[in-house]
Amino acid sequence: MKLEMMDKPSVVQLFGFSKTHAADKSYSEDVMELIGQVWREVHEHRLSTTGINYVAYEDGDVLFAGVELAAEPDRPTSLMKKRFSFSRYARFIHIGPYSGLDEAHSSIRAALQASGHRYCQPTMEIYGHWNEDSAKNETEIRYTLV
Repeated sequence: MKLEMMDKPSVVQLFGFSKTHAADKSYSEDVMELIGQVWREVHEHRLSTTGINYVAYEDGDVLFAGVELAAEPDRPTSLMKKRFSFSRYARFIHIGPYSGLDEAHSSIRAALQASGHRYCQPTMEIYGHWNEDSAKNETEIRYTLV
C-alpha cells in the first residue's frame, strides 16, 4: 500500500447533499442515493461541473456527496454549498472496482495506526472519471491527520 502523507493544504468547494447514515443500510447505498440526487439537480439546472464525484464522511455518521461546479449557480437550487479544507492528510489512490473501497479503508486505518498517525473526520473519497473497465477506476481516499 502506497500511503502518502500530505502537508500541502488542499481546499475544495462542493455543491451537493448530505444525510445521516442509517444503520440498516450500507454506506454504498447512501452514497449512490446522494450522488443520484446531486446529478438530478445538476442536470435539471444545467450546471457545468468537473464531472468528478466527492463523498465526505463527517462526524456523527453524516455523509456529504457533491461535485465542483465551474461557476456558482446563478439561480436557486437545492444543492448545499460546502467547503472542505485539508491541511495535513494521508492520501491513497485505490485502483479497481468500488466494491474494494471498504477493504482499502481498513488497510489505510491499519497503516495509519501502525505508523503512529492519528486521524479524524472528515475523510473523503474523490472518484476519478468512470471507466467501463471497473478494474481501472481510480478513487483518491483522504484521511485528515491530527
